Amino acid sequence: MRRDGGIFRNTYTDFTTDSFGHATSGAACAVIMFLEYYDETGDGEILPFIEKGLKFCMSMQFTNPADPNLKGAILEKVLPPDGTDRSPYYLRDLSTIFFIQAAAHYLRILAPAAPAVMAECLAE
Repeated sequence: MRRDGGIFRNTYTDFTTDSFGHATSGAACAVIMFLEYYDETGDGEILPFIEKGLKFCMSMQFTNPADPNLKGAILEKVLPPDGTDRSPYYLRDLSTIFFIQAAAHYLRILAPAAPAVMAECLAE
């Protein structure tokens, strides 16, 4: 997980990444895994990573798109330029589905403290 909560598909052994290739679905899956770890162990050191991942996913959400069909969807990744005029945005239902699962796990596992992060994210 990067400092901003994102995850890149191609993270190398020295932790460098390509310029393109973030995977929002990967960040959401990491949050689910971190939440399950927290639920089993109670290890609070994982909480900042959970919150960082959720904030990243929420920052990738279409909140006010020109196309109303996109409202609420989560952007999976931005594609590298290829010299054409195709859209650089890659949408997959996986990003949105995994984000919803991560948010639901968060609310279930951390219910009393959950509104703090969600309220902060929604206020931005």
